[in-house]
Amino acid sequence: MNTEAAPTPCSERRKALFGLLVRKPRWGLSWTAWLILAAAFGTVTVWMRCESYLFLSPTDRLGGEYLVVEGWIPAYGLKEAKDLFDKGGYRKVIVSGCVAVEELKGNPRATYADWGAGKLQLLGMNTESIQPVPCYVLQKDRTYNSAVAVRDWFEQNKIPVAAIDVVSMGAHSRRSRLMYEKAFHDKVKVGIFAVEDRGFDPSHWWRTSEGVREVLGETIAYFYARFFFSQS
Repeated sequence: MNTEAAPTPCSERRKALFGLLVRKPRWGLSWTAWLILAAAFGTVTVWMRCESYLFLSPTDRLGGEYLVVEGWIPAYGLKEAKDLFDKGGYRKVIVSGCVAVEELKGNPRATYADWGAGKLQLLGMNTESIQPVPCYVLQKDRTYNSAVAVRDWFEQNKIPVAAIDVVSMGAHSRRSRLMYEKAFHDKVKVGIFAVEDRGFDPSHWWRTSEGVREVLGETIAYFYARFFFSQS
C-alpha cells in the first residue's frame, strides 16, 4: 500500500513547454488591502493638494533681536523683509547666502548675501542696518551652510542672541527654519516668515509646472532634511 502523502494544492507546480514555464502559487493583495491602499493614496493626494503648500510655507515670527534674510529671494521678498525690519524693532538685518551660481565663471566670490544686501540698500535701507554674511559653499547643503555662517558670525563677534527670525521664500521656508535650528543646535529660537511665491498660485499650485516642481521638490527636500540629513 502506497503511504506517500499526496501533494497539497499549495505545493503543486504545473509545467509547460518542456519545463521552461512553471506555474507557482503566490501571495497577492486582497480586495481589502487594495481598498486600504486606495484610501491611503487618496488621503495623501488630498493633503498634498490642499495642505502641502501651507505646511511648507509657515509664518511664525518670534520677534527675535535679529532678522535673517536669505539673499537669493526676489526683490519683492526683500521689500517685505525691509518692511518687517522697519516695523519689528530688530537690531540688524543679516543677509545670508552662498556663492551666486550665475557668477561662477566671472566672479566666484560673488554671493547671494552680497547681492541681497545691495538690493536692500537700493530699496532704501540704511547701510549700517545691513550685515551681509556670505558663505562660500558652491552647491552642497547651501541653506545649512549659510545658517552655519550666520551662527559663526555671532560667535566670532561675541554677540549673544536668544532668538532670530528668518525670511525665506514660499515652500522653501519650513526647510530653512529646520536648517537654522540644526545649525544653532536648538540653542537659539528660530522664527520664520514665508514670502508668498508669486511664480504660481499657491492655492492651485498643481495647475502649473512651476508650482508642481516647487511644492513636490520642497516636500521631498524637507523630509530628507528632517529624517536623513547629517550635519557635517
